[in-house]
Amino acid sequence: MLTKTFYFDYSLYNSIFLGRKENSNMIFKNRRSELQIAYELINLANKKECKKTHLMYRTNLSYVHFIKYLNFLTTKGMIAEKQNNSEGRIYYVTDKGKKFIDEFKNVLDLIE
Repeated sequence: MLTKTFYFDYSLYNSIFLGRKENSNMIFKNRRSELQIAYELINLANKKECKKTHLMYRTNLSYVHFIKYLNFLTTKGMIAEKQNNSEGRIYYVTDKGKKFIDEFKNVLDLIE
């Protein structure tokens, strides 16, 4: 008697139903895109100047991933840090970051 073995192709399932790719070019392999995470970080800092911990918790990132994104955004000049503040380090959005928010919203409007 022959038995058939069924193997489920998870990579096919992920690509068709979940929109995920096995060998994606994304750096962090997240469910959210890197641009979406960057937008969330910049948008949160734009609403209110805040500390690093607040930004990390609100974006729901691990500390390691959060630091990578924060370092990237600060080196690109989209988020800046206030030094010598009595409350500690406070992060705020620069003009370049505000321009990114506006352009990202325009792209989202085009997609919808």
